[in-house]
Formats: sequence, C-alpha cells, structure tokens
Amino acid sequence: VLVVVTEPDEVDDVLKRFPYLDDVVVKPVTPARLRLRVDRTLDTLPSRREIQQLDGALARKSQELHELNKIGVALSAERDIETLLEMILRKSREITAADGGSLYLVVRGKDGADGEPRQEDKLRFELAQNDSLVTPFKQLEMPLDDKSMAGYAALSGLTVNVPDCYNLPAASKFTISRAFDDEFGYRSKSMLAVPMRDHQDKVIGVVQLINKKRDPKAVLRPVSLVDEMVIPFTSVDEELVKSLEEQGALRRAG
Repeated sequence: VLVVVTEPDEVDDVLKRFPYLDDVVVKPVTPARLRLRVDRTLDTLPSRREIQQLDGALARKSQELHELNKIGVALSAERDIETLLEMILRKSREITAADGGSLYLVVRGKDGADGEPRQEDKLRFELAQNDSLVTPFKQLEMPLDDKSMAGYAALSGLTVNVPDCYNLPAASKFTISRAFDDEFGYRSKSMLAVPMRDHQDKVIGVVQLINKKRDPKAVLRPVSLVDEMVIPFTSVDEELVKSLEEQGALRRAG
C-alpha cells in the first residue's frame, strides 16, 4: 500500500504526480490516524484492484471490437481472392500475436466419369507466413484426413487449441510433424487451428496459427527464445479468429 503524507494545499499536485497512490493523508498526522487509514485502504484494496482489472478488460474488448470492425470493412472491400486469403491469414496473426501461420483450402473431389467413384477430397496448403523465418514456399495438396491438425479441424469442424505441439495429449487423434522445424531450425510450440466456413456453414478451409508471442514485435531467433516468449493461445483468441474467418469466408463464398 502506497500512502503519502502531505500538506493540505498539495494534495491535488501529489495525485497528479503520483496517480498510482492508494491514499493521501493530510498533515498533521499521528501514528493512530495513519494506521487507521492504512487499515481501511487494505480493506478496500481487493475491490479496487478488481474494478481496475474489469476496466482494463472492458477497454481491451472495446479495442478488439474496433479492430474487428476495421478488418471487416477491409475484407468486404477486397475483390481479389488471393489477396483476400492473404489478408485473412495476416489479420488472424495480428489480432492473436502469432509468429507464423498457414492457410489451407478444402478441395472437393469430383464425381468420376461414366459411373466411376468420386475422387478423394484434398487439403491444399495455400499460404504460409512467418515473422521469424524467410523460407521457400511451395503449394501442395495432401489427403483430407484427421491425421494432421488442419485435417482434423477441417473434418470435425472444431477449433483445435494446442499449448505445446511437441507434447500432445495421449488421446490425440492427430500428430504434428517436426519436419519443418528440423529443416529450418524452428520450434513450433503453441498452435491454433480454426475452420473457415461458407454461408452454408460448410468448411471450406482452415487457418492454422503458430506460436502466440508475449510481445507481438518479438522475433523468435535464436530458437531458445521460444520457451521464454511463446504462450498458449487463449479462448479470446479463438473467438476473435472465428469472427474474422466468418467475415472472410462469407465474402469468399459470395
């Protein structure tokens, strides 16, 4: 508890200079009066701290909604599909402080000719972004199954949030390859996969985010910084990305 003893005519000046004070006591002061003020301050301190936390949370929520509105305007104005997809991934990373991310599109198999069976659905690796690495990118297709995190999210329609992809729960239905990390000297830790849906609520893709950073501007080099700087994605991150993907996916479907 921070309490300042001051002259009567200096109270306002002291409060302006030290806004973090818990109380101001006007002279003359005695030990008994000071003890009483401190005790009363201690009694009300938890409530005051809770109010400050709620005020801070409200301010953050207001800022998040403001950012989403700005993003929504930008998405609705974009007509080029490739640019739109890049924007969806970039903005998803920005609002969650993700170091990297990938965007996958579901490629539906076509019915075979002359009664042949339907071709297998695919998951196309469409985009990749990373603040800490510059790596070559090659678009590729993979089977649409639940063996990968993105494939599981696409098939189940569920958001998947993994605090540490090197330590998946024993019951996990998917695995996460370390091939990228081993090749480029990276350390993927926290991951978030969010399905993208069209206006008919059909999954058309997945945004997968990697390594939520304490400091959005941090660069995770050397790789040893990952343990210090990377934290799990939150439920708020999940909701923010869902809201953004809804706007982007609806626009793409239109």
